[in-house]
Amino acid sequence: MLKSSIDPIIDARFLELLDMYNAADDQEVQDQEAYHEYRLLLINSEKYHDYAMTHEMKSEGFQLMECCVAMDFMIFNSEKKKKKVVVKWQKDMYGISVHGKKYEMQQIKYCPWCGTKLPS
Repeated sequence: MLKSSIDPIIDARFLELLDMYNAADDQEVQDQEAYHEYRLLLINSEKYHDYAMTHEMKSEGFQLMECCVAMDFMIFNSEKKKKKVVVKWQKDMYGISVHGKKYEMQQIKYCPWCGTKLPS
């Protein structure tokens, strides 16, 4: 069950929807009413959004380690896909891509999503 649950019935429904629709990209699936319910939960609740991102990362064996779920997810996606947004070069060295520059990265010292000072 989700941490800090406020409504066990909604949490159970969310977990059911997560199992059905996580990473759904088929248009037929996306047209279903329950899929729209799932998307609204993700959009309107940080708790559900973070849980879904964490679930995806853990299911693929990604080690959660950063200051916030958004930073973990951006590193996860950057490692998984060809389009690098955030890169962890070394243990304590992070970079973010420079928009419009195909191979240019700028070292960052603070998380762009939560503002936490990154280890250096």
